[in-house]
Amino acid sequence: MKVIRVFGNIIFMAAAIFFCLCMSIRPLCASTVSGAVLGRAVSSRVLDEVYKVYPEVTSEQMEEVENFLEENQAVKELAGAYLDVMAGSVKDGTPVSPEDYEALIGELKQDVFPQLMDEMGDLLTEEEKNALYEGIDSQSEKIGQIMAQGAAEITEQSYPPVETALELYGFLDSFSVKALSLGVVILSGIIVLASGRRRYRGLLSLARDGIVSGIMVGAVIPFLANTAAHVLTNRILGRTAELTLTPLFFYGGIFFAGGLVLLVMYYVVRGRRR
Repeated sequence: MKVIRVFGNIIFMAAAIFFCLCMSIRPLCASTVSGAVLGRAVSSRVLDEVYKVYPEVTSEQMEEVENFLEENQAVKELAGAYLDVMAGSVKDGTPVSPEDYEALIGELKQDVFPQLMDEMGDLLTEEEKNALYEGIDSQSEKIGQIMAQGAAEITEQSYPPVETALELYGFLDSFSVKALSLGVVILSGIIVLASGRRRYRGLLSLARDGIVSGIMVGAVIPFLANTAAHVLTNRILGRTAELTLTPLFFYGGIFFAGGLVLLVMYYVVRGRRR
């Protein structure tokens, strides 16, 4: 039974780490692309229109608008779709075109631009807000072209890690892979518990697995990912971009906390048995 438990330990930790990577890959990459690519593409056009409508705008106010666009949740969601288009282009071997972004631009008009009008607050009159919205709307096609051009430049690079990174993103973000990895986590966890029922050794073993997995996902992997990201983003984007590692901290924290809970349960049960 010990051999089975050790085997279950290894499979559980590997599956847990892999599952966390699958769940983190989309928000992690989308947030990075939102700040480094998409947010900049949108803000460059929007800021021009803001200045046209409101010439008195200060540099601090312009910076607030830029930060709003780069950190906006709707823009981050669009960044995920932006990555999907690039990953699909690499997988299918088809070029990226402006038509691929028509739906994205529609969401931009529907979700982001109205929020921007609210963000401007009392700075503009209703008439100026309408003029600003019309000006931004007229830039939508140009924004789509910029997005398509940027995606094409990335996907058409011959540098191998670029293509590999996009293929890996598409693989990890697929629903079937996430579901399969979660199933392996649950099954291997059951095996560990069942193989160590004597004196509740399985509970202690699973607790340790959860804690180790949490540390790996929440501490070790973020360090390695950030180091690799500096190299990749500098090559792909032409500048270094910082990864938003919150998703890894979140999922790593869940497994770490779960491991601590199981550890407490083990000592409580053992104390009662005595």
